Order: sequence, then C-alpha cells, then structure tokens
Amino acid sequence: MIEPCLPRVLRLIQQHPEKVSVEKIAQRINEDRNYVALALEKLAQRRIIVKEGEFYAYRKTLSSKEFAEKIMAVYDEVTKKRERELLCIGIVAMASQYKYLISSNTLLQTLKMEGFEPEETNGFLEQEIADGRIVGVRIIVGNKSGVFPSIPPFLPSYYIPRYCQHLCLEEYERNKQRWVASGLFILEEDYLAANFPDEIAIQAKEYLDKEMDRVKESLNQKAFQFWYGLRFYGFKFIYSVKIPVCNITH
Repeated sequence: MIEPCLPRVLRLIQQHPEKVSVEKIAQRINEDRNYVALALEKLAQRRIIVKEGEFYAYRKTLSSKEFAEKIMAVYDEVTKKRERELLCIGIVAMASQYKYLISSNTLLQTLKMEGFEPEETNGFLEQEIADGRIVGVRIIVGNKSGVFPSIPPFLPSYYIPRYCQHLCLEEYERNKQRWVASGLFILEEDYLAANFPDEIAIQAKEYLDKEMDRVKESLNQKAFQFWYGLRFYGFKFIYSVKIPVCNITH
C-alpha cells in the first residue's frame, strides 16, 4: 500500500459512524500507531475531526467536508503519480533483471490500461532517460519486402551485440536515410533498459510483485505468445537482418 497514512485515516473516519481510537484505526488500515496519531493530530488541527478523550470522530459540517475533499484530491494526485512511477520503474527493472529490453510502446500501453495516460508516462520516461536512470535504445530494422513480424514486446539483450551495429544518433539517422533512399522498408522502435540504484529498483519491483502482480503476469504472457508465435518465421527474420542501434540516453 503506497497511499499515505493521512488520507487513509480520513477516509476510515468519514465512513465510520462511531467514535474510534488510535489503536482501532491503526489496526483497520494496517498502519503504525505513531503515524496514525500524527495524522489524527493534523486533522484535528484543521478541525476536520474532533477528539473526545481517547476517541476521534468526523465533524459533519460543510466546511470540514469541503476541506476534506480538497485534501483527498491533493493526496489522490500524489498517490497516482507515485503509483505510475513505481509501476514504470518496476516493469523496466523486471525486464532488465531477466536480460531483456522492453519496448517503449509496450510499457506505454501497459500503463494506459492501468489508467495512466501516455503523455504523463512519456514525460516521466524522458526525465529518467535524461538523468541516466533508464537507458534508451533505438532500433531500426530494414528489408526489401516490406513484410515484418510485429515488434517484440521484449527483446533479449544478447541479440544486440551479436547482430547489431552500434551507432551514435547522427550516424544512425544517416544510415536510416541511406536505407530509405536505397528502397528498403524500415521498422523503427525504442527499447528501454533499467539503470536504477538498487534501493529504487528493489522498492519498485516489490510494488510490482505485491500490488500489480496481474500486470507482471500479463507481460509475461504477452512475451511468451510473441516468441512462441514466431518460432519459425520470426527467428529466421531476426537472424537474417541487419539492425543498427543507437543509444538515445542523451
């Protein structure tokens, strides 16, 4: 659970018809008693709740309702932002742990299904790439037929050094233009790899395991279906093409 203590305390008190103690609240929301007491103190200072002895109750007034709604809106936005960050980091870190690169589009689609818009996720990814915590790799595949299998959701990283030519971004763009000018059809995609500090990666992967296990299973299934479906034509295709790559970290 990554939602802060205060909104969980407020939500419980709002829904509780009777006065409640610190101990009962802490037990109900599975939170440390000291954090609950601090949250209650802040709510009492704002006159959203009242304290009577060892018990607390919600003040059912228009002003407390309006203020509570504002508080919840702020905390909901903070929580959503943190969930998006943890999910994004967790997925990229999970892929890198198993020596895979994850397609940027796969990541964006996955987060969109969880309610996070691509524009928000793109902004976070761009900042993480700029800060060096995510490594971006751009891949272009070219052939004469114009027939391509779909982009793999995950790409085994050991394919990169064996079958690919590493280029800087300028060389990569020149190479792409030469391919287009020579009549090749091209397919281009960005892939991502994790470069997070251990403490960040561990926390995000724990969130993925505990809170978003369905997402992890869905991605595993998607990867299996892709590679199993391409076990004949797909591997022949991968072994036969030249795939220049460039680092898009900077």
